[in-house]
Amino acid sequence: MKLITISYGLRTHKIMVAARYAGVDLTVEEFFPRGQPEDVVAEFKKKNPNGLIPVLETPEGHLYESNAILRYIARHNENSKLYGSTDFERALVDQYVDWVALYLEPAAGPVLRTYLGYAP
Repeated sequence: MKLITISYGLRTHKIMVAARYAGVDLTVEEFFPRGQPEDVVAEFKKKNPNGLIPVLETPEGHLYESNAILRYIARHNENSKLYGSTDFERALVDQYVDWVALYLEPAAGPVLRTYLGYAP
């Protein structure tokens, strides 16, 4: 599978960590839609109509939205228990993923971008 994204993105990192723990091989294609020619963006929007990254290319089609990709990766390898073994365990995983998206990522993003030198 191929992940189309920027390597320094917070959302990219959580997908890559999940892939490693789930035993899923991903290749990364660096791509940032902003500033690309119109025809390149139009072609990319066939993969994600919102024109945003990350996008995961799978044998079944394209997935976008980092948490949807994250959940797909976590469930992809049947031998991995990364997404839990019971409905309750899966709900606990969903609970944490949602908490991170709503509270941790918005707070951590500006700090990390500044620390890594991507923002003043």
